[in-house]
Amino acid sequence: MDKQTHDEMVTEFDREMKVTRAVLERVPDDKLDFTPHSKSMTLQKLANHVAIMPGWILATLQAAELDFAGTSPMPNYLTRDEMLRGFDEMVAKARAALVALPLDKWHATWTVRQGPQMLHSASRYHVYRMWDLNHTVHHRGQLNLYLRLLDIPVATIYFNSSDDKTWKFD
Repeated sequence: MDKQTHDEMVTEFDREMKVTRAVLERVPDDKLDFTPHSKSMTLQKLANHVAIMPGWILATLQAAELDFAGTSPMPNYLTRDEMLRGFDEMVAKARAALVALPLDKWHATWTVRQGPQMLHSASRYHVYRMWDLNHTVHHRGQLNLYLRLLDIPVATIYFNSSDDKTWKFD
């Protein structure tokens, strides 16, 4: 990977985390038990999942593998304020790790396992893009849908929303 691409990835990370935070800020504490379908997560569980995703990014950037058999349980935030504090803390750590990662480490193999069982192995770049960043964007979209179903004005994500007519090209 070259420095320009790496710098663009940092810019993209900053933007995606800013937008993700804007969505989390709208989560209402009095509706955390909401679920749109019996197969869906509750609003609390989904928002918590979105809030902890920067921790996945940090794990990808800090080590060559993740072994679920040896990890601590992820936080289970029960209020919007807890989610935002945890999110902000992990975003700062993940960003620092992203900026500091040497360019030659992006194409190194990264593995996730459950004890001796390898679950997946790919380049760190692939894992970061697909499992971390795209995964965050996917669940952020689900969270925005929950907010729409609750009639809570949704945040601008890429251009504008019907609740925010401001076009934002950043």
